[in-house]
Amino acid sequence: MGPSAVGLKALRWAYRGVSAGRKMLSGEPASKDSGKRARREVGSELLKRARKGLYAGRKLLSGNKVSEDGGNRSRRKWKPNVGRNSLYSEILGRKVFLRCTAHALRCIDKLGGLDQYILKTPEKELNSDVGMRLKKMMLDAQMVPPPVPGVRRRQKVAGT
Repeated sequence: MGPSAVGLKALRWAYRGVSAGRKMLSGEPASKDSGKRARREVGSELLKRARKGLYAGRKLLSGNKVSEDGGNRSRRKWKPNVGRNSLYSEILGRKVFLRCTAHALRCIDKLGGLDQYILKTPEKELNSDVGMRLKKMMLDAQMVPPPVPGVRRRQKVAGT
């Protein structure tokens, strides 16, 4: 099998997902279900809007709505219970306006405040651009000592 034949097979399997194409390029046999698995992983990702707030792992759920009379089923989706909240950060010294789920608010209360929730939750579980930005701001604010009133810093004099 020459390099052009491998390239053609890789193109033929490209619609099945990236992993199948990589296997074909490397010369390994690609299984038929590798494309399905790749599609399933994409579907199980969090909502895009979940990256703009604190969703605490909550995502879109789907299932059936069953009528009381005949038991007829129709597909439906359950969205996370999201609200816009202002939470106070002690480290930053100001209110932060966020989209949070009810579950995220319970987690924040349980850990003792927004600062503890953001700092103690691992990046993989936080899974939020806003959360990671807040975490970085809080860590930066903790590194810089707050100015002490009445104490002046000495400034360097040029030329000495």
